[in-house]
Amino acid sequence: MFLKRIELNGFKSFCNKKEIIINKGITGVVGPNGSGKSNIADALRWVLGEQSSKNLRGTSMQDVIFNGTQTRSKKGYCEVALIFDNSDMRIKSEYTEISVKRKMYRSGESEYSINNTGCRLKDILELFRDTGIGKEGYSIIGQGKIDEILNSKATARRKVFEEAAGIMKYRVRKEEAERNLQKTNENITRIDDIISELFAQIEPLEKQMNEAKDYLNLRDRLKELEINLYLYQYDRAGERIAKNEEQIKENEQEYHDITAQINAEAARVSECKRSLQALQQEIEQQNAMLAEQMSEQERLKGLLNVLEEKESTHLAILHENSRKRDEYEEVISENQKKAEDLGKQVNEKNNAIDQKYAEILELRKRIEAVTGESGDAADAIDDIKREVESARSVLQSMKLEQSEKELRSEMLTQKSKATEEEAKKHKEYVKKQAEQVQTLLAETKRYDDEAARLRETMNEAAQEMAASRAQEKELGAQAAAVSRRISEDESRFKLLSDIRAEYEGYFDSVKSLFKQAKNAPEIRRKIKGVLAEVIDVPKKYETPIEVILGNALQNVVVEEDTDAKDIIAFLRKNNLGRVTFLPTKALKVRHLQKNEKEFLAMDGVECVASEAIDCAEEIRPAVDFLLGRTVIVRDMDSAIRLMKKSDYAFRAVTMDGDFIKPGGVITGGSLKNTKTGLLSRKRMAQELEENIAENQKRFEKVGRELKACQQLAEQAQKRQQEALNELRAQEIRSAEIKQRLASAKEALADQDTISAKLQDELKNTQSELEAINMQIKTLLDDVQKAGEDFEALLAKQAEAEQRAAKNAAQTSETKDLLSAKELEQTELNNQKNILLSEAEHVRFAAAQAKQSLEAMQNQNETLMVEMKQLTHQKAELRGQLDEVLDRVRRAGDESKEKLEMRNALNGQIAQAEQKGEELTGGKEQLIELKYKYIANREKLELARETYQTKLWDDYGLTYANALVWKKEFPYQASMKEIDGIREQIRDMGAVNPNAIEDYTRVRERYDSLLVQREDLVKAGGDLQVVIDNLLSGMKESFRAKFALINENFTNTFRDLFGGGHAELVLEDGDIMECGVEIIAEPPGKKLQNIQLLSGGEKALTAIALLFAMLNINPSPICLLDEIDAPLDDANVIRFSEYLQTLSEDLQFIVITHRKPSMAICDTLYGIAMQEKGVSDIVSVQL
Repeated sequence: MFLKRIELNGFKSFCNKKEIIINKGITGVVGPNGSGKSNIADALRWVLGEQSSKNLRGTSMQDVIFNGTQTRSKKGYCEVALIFDNSDMRIKSEYTEISVKRKMYRSGESEYSINNTGCRLKDILELFRDTGIGKEGYSIIGQGKIDEILNSKATARRKVFEEAAGIMKYRVRKEEAERNLQKTNENITRIDDIISELFAQIEPLEKQMNEAKDYLNLRDRLKELEINLYLYQYDRAGERIAKNEEQIKENEQEYHDITAQINAEAARVSECKRSLQALQQEIEQQNAMLAEQMSEQERLKGLLNVLEEKESTHLAILHENSRKRDEYEEVISENQKKAEDLGKQVNEKNNAIDQKYAEILELRKRIEAVTGESGDAADAIDDIKREVESARSVLQSMKLEQSEKELRSEMLTQKSKATEEEAKKHKEYVKKQAEQVQTLLAETKRYDDEAARLRETMNEAAQEMAASRAQEKELGAQAAAVSRRISEDESRFKLLSDIRAEYEGYFDSVKSLFKQAKNAPEIRRKIKGVLAEVIDVPKKYETPIEVILGNALQNVVVEEDTDAKDIIAFLRKNNLGRVTFLPTKALKVRHLQKNEKEFLAMDGVECVASEAIDCAEEIRPAVDFLLGRTVIVRDMDSAIRLMKKSDYAFRAVTMDGDFIKPGGVITGGSLKNTKTGLLSRKRMAQELEENIAENQKRFEKVGRELKACQQLAEQAQKRQQEALNELRAQEIRSAEIKQRLASAKEALADQDTISAKLQDELKNTQSELEAINMQIKTLLDDVQKAGEDFEALLAKQAEAEQRAAKNAAQTSETKDLLSAKELEQTELNNQKNILLSEAEHVRFAAAQAKQSLEAMQNQNETLMVEMKQLTHQKAELRGQLDEVLDRVRRAGDESKEKLEMRNALNGQIAQAEQKGEELTGGKEQLIELKYKYIANREKLELARETYQTKLWDDYGLTYANALVWKKEFPYQASMKEIDGIREQIRDMGAVNPNAIEDYTRVRERYDSLLVQREDLVKAGGDLQVVIDNLLSGMKESFRAKFALINENFTNTFRDLFGGGHAELVLEDGDIMECGVEIIAEPPGKKLQNIQLLSGGEKALTAIALLFAMLNINPSPICLLDEIDAPLDDANVIRFSEYLQTLSEDLQFIVITHRKPSMAICDTLYGIAMQEKGVSDIVSVQL
């Protein structure tokens, strides 16, 4: 494989389209400085994907486009193409010629293509992987690449070796596999979080589902029973209404008959009453005269009765007074006798009380004498106890002090011995410390001088580093922020995509239809989509549209009604539930009338709801059908004005989701805080996609700037790190010496003080020990004496307590006897008081009986006088009474005849009235019964209407529709069952009716995620196997190829230098991560660091390494950009000769000023600027 030609158009100074034919062998590019020859090298870098404008010697990527001259205008784009011959199929492709092109516009847009087919930069990098071509390869070598190979860190240098070893594509695949593995693990973690959350929901949802199933079963059974109950009650009411109508008719006939009878009886009563009225006047006159006589008769009888009663009363009183006089005399005699007996008993009690009082006085004197002796003894005992406690406290204090002194004596003895030993050791330590101080003083001076020199070098490097790091930190923060936003948006976008893909929030029937339709293409073709997914609603109208459509958002849009029919059959066949369809060609579209559109100009009116929605034309009929007669308004006030103006002819919905239906029904209130609505999902997904794309562009731009800044920082860091490492090592060594010196000086300075202190401490310890021993001896004598005194006090205390106990016993016996005597005295006093009270009562009763006897005698005398007067008055009244009785008897006979005639008439009237009343009562009963029948009929009709209303309100059924539910209805048993079901439902409390659907959805999601997790775990395991296999193959390949490169490098170095030695050495550690050290020893020089070689030696060493790599893994093209510039004439000749040898098998492009290099070229291109700012190419075949 080799490069055939390079095509340039508008790239840097190549304004016009240029073509450079590259033949086999060596192609040279020469020209004066500034002619544009290095632009050819830049063109190769650029077309192969270089992203750094700095590496292309510009400030921005647009600098590679021809920028114009005084006579030429600038170009809007540039392009470069490389055409390779792939006849040997080194690149696995179906083409024998491969063209790689990059085109860039001044707007910043960049295009890549392979064989004129658009592609990504990644595709070009992958195409040339492990061929030596590319950023990490060795196909384009300039002074910068040589410096990068020789001066970079050992770990960074290994990339070019991996390219030469042909393992870069495996490393890329490994890194990609590791990224995929990381993403897989992240997905597993995310799924685990979701699974954990779903698992926490399953158990309560399952419980709620079971409750919901029980509730639904009970509700269905209750529905069946209640419908049959309503039907049963409705039919019973109908039967009772029919029976009631028959009763009303019978009642009306009976009412007519009884009214005629009442009228006949009323006429008969009127005739009798007229006759009775005349007779009644005569009777009244007779009765008036009779009444006067009767009244006089009664008056006289009353007076006579009063006199007789008064006489009888007087006789009774006289008889009673005679009996009471004997009783009073007997009471007086008995009470006088009792008073005498009670006086004797009181005298006896007084004598007994006086005797007890004398005995009590004697006992009290004895108690006072004993109590005085006991008080003196108690005081003596208290004094002795206080002395005992005081003696005990003194004795304990002395013993405690003795123990402390003995312990202190033992401690001082041990301390004295330890101090003597420490003083001996200290003397030897002082001598050694003085010798060490002198040695450390000399070392400190030497290290201080070296540290000062290194610190100055480090400060210079640190200043250069600070500026680069500050800019890098700022750009890094920007990149991290953009990356974080991209990651957040991608996560949200993926979550939203999953929700939309799984049709979360839709009815199970809709969800199941779309899932099953994936496996039924003939069904899926007929579905235009669910309404929420095929319409676009502006964000501000989402709330009113979503509220007014409600469940209609889940309607499925189809074209023909036959399509809906086929899909319904599919649903029924697969038992997927019920779905509502909108066949666009069959819908009767509804719009506002012309006169109704005039209302749209009213204040507060936004628009017709259907006009706010964007959708495909084929979907428009469905939108107009649902929303063509719905108007969106600003608020409820605007809605009310609009609906009143339009006479409630259409629907109005506010921006807050409240709405008014035709006819005036208003619905509104607060909306629940729900998750993302069906309408907003699509909009949010589009917004997230746009945000991601915009942030990715921003991230790439910041990344390019960050990369350029990092390169500057790395160069500054490299210079700073070298100085810093050496300075740190020096400072550590110097600090250690200074620390040791300071410690030694400090220790030596403290030695005299420590010695004096040890001597003083030893002397003080011995003096204190002698004093303590003397104190212990004195304390022993004092303790013995205090013990003897304490024992004597204890004996004295016991003797006093024994005497006190004896006196206490005597006192107690005397007090018990005194209490008994006092109790006897009290009892005698009580008995005496009772006798005195009884005697007083007896004297009072005798005096009262005497007074009553005297009063009774006076009363008897008065009564005898009144008795004589009463006898005379009675005789006069009897004479008057006999005359009156005779007149009454005559009047009574006349009145009796007239009364008999009146009674006869009254009997006839009463009979007629009774019959009339009976008939009237019957009539009233008939009227009452009629009203009762009518009221009952209305009640039954209302009951029937109520049962119809209940059927409609509770279950949406008319009577006719409800008949399909009709079954046999045993009333008592069914009512009992209804009450039982209602009780069960009440006991269940609040039930989530959506729990069955929620549980099914969550369970399906949970099971699906478990399967996904298993797949991810398996995929992760497979990826790990791939990574392990790639790593194993890379290690083997790199180890083998590195050995060959090392061998070739040694031989090539020897050939180019005419001797010497060079080799490549891998650092310790993992062969896939360790750095590569270059060891070069030119002839006549000792083995040394490569950084100490001259510029020419470095360049020739790098060239030797390049040629060694080309021998192992030849690159299709190798461009050498003035790498021979640092070489002297002799080395240029060696370089040219070796290059000519390699050109037999390889293709080279050499940009050079050196004649030996020009001399070996097979083809020579000259670059010149005949027009200022525009490069021209001249070809010479040698």
